[in-house]
Amino acid sequence: MTDTAMDLYKLIFSGDLLPGHEPAEVRQRLIGALRVPPEKADRLFSGKPVVIKRGLDHDKAQAYRRKLASMGVGIKVEADQPAAPP
Repeated sequence: MTDTAMDLYKLIFSGDLLPGHEPAEVRQRLIGALRVPPEKADRLFSGKPVVIKRGLDHDKAQAYRRKLASMGVGIKVEADQPAAPP
């Protein structure tokens, strides 16, 4: 039996937009929600995976995913590996 309460997750964005949303609007919403400076915004939409949030429990990860989906942003939720001890 796995204790999912201790599992952590990260949110990964690869530039995926959900159908029915205008790309320019989604871009502005995501930049605003993440408070990303305009000069760093292009990195989000490079097509390469970018971790936008990590260390979330399952419920918070799913809440973020739903919120971002409502904005037209396609997000992957993956297990977050704990940092290796020094």
